[in-house]
Amino acid sequence: MGQTKQTNWITKRIADTAEKACTKSVSLLKAKNAAGFEDAVPKIRENFKSIRAALRLVRDDHKSYKKENEFYRDEAKKILVVQQAIAMVKAVDLINEQYSERLYKNAFTDLREKLETHKKKEIESALNEEHIFQEMRQNLDGKCGNFKDTLSKPLARETIVSGLKKVYERGRKAQKKLSDTSTNETIHELQKRTNYLEIQLALLSPIWSEMIDVWQAELQKLSHLLLTSEALNQLSGFLRDNSDTKAKEEGVYLMNTLIEGHKEQVQQHAVLSAQKIFSLKPKHFIKIFTTAWDAYNSESAQKILPSEKLKLSE
Repeated sequence: MGQTKQTNWITKRIADTAEKACTKSVSLLKAKNAAGFEDAVPKIRENFKSIRAALRLVRDDHKSYKKENEFYRDEAKKILVVQQAIAMVKAVDLINEQYSERLYKNAFTDLREKLETHKKKEIESALNEEHIFQEMRQNLDGKCGNFKDTLSKPLARETIVSGLKKVYERGRKAQKKLSDTSTNETIHELQKRTNYLEIQLALLSPIWSEMIDVWQAELQKLSHLLLTSEALNQLSGFLRDNSDTKAKEEGVYLMNTLIEGHKEQVQQHAVLSAQKIFSLKPKHFIKIFTTAWDAYNSESAQKILPSEKLKLSE
């Protein structure tokens, strides 16, 4: 089987995934009120991550990779402050729920109201003052239909493998840095690589779905831990930057104490989870997927009965 025939299915999946993420974002960018905006922001950022992960799989043979990657990165940054404002409210709710049995009722009501006000202010500014959604929609207009032409072209399998390896290598480096020192930068860097790897494995899932499902579940768990840690860091920074003489009355001192304790637990779990995921050397990680891909190609070429339909003796 020719190299390009071996990759026709994956290039189609890459193009379809990017186009779907793009068209969904265009639809979400039509939100006209605060409620719709708040709901759309995290979904749009997730869609842009999907596009950037797809682009990374073909980067070696995609002439416009750098330009396209920077475009979606910069567009996502425009709504980052809103995403952070939303995440901080959820972080307060997480702390409140986690330690509810130890807290007096409404311990963080004033603090939560302050964060809600901050969130509404950021949404109002982005939606009605800076018109960010309108600007992003205009910038995205016409781009979604280009993915089938630019991403579904025949590719050598080595291109896909190289793209996957680079993401894993950078994730492994980020994991080692997080083990050495837990900072906003190391957490965010690993979170990005984790998301890209999860999306790329989803694209490759036909070659060995059972195994890839396990990897994805672990990556989703790690991503959730890292996002939680990021949100707690942002909340801690917000409290520090917005402290006043009423801080103690508003429960800020207590909240900071709980944040630090909870963040430490979350980060410890994140470090352990990342060590499992990125324990393999990149060449060994890639060997798993190339071997599985070879078997997938052989099964497809021979048109044998799918293994799940075999009647095996127990």
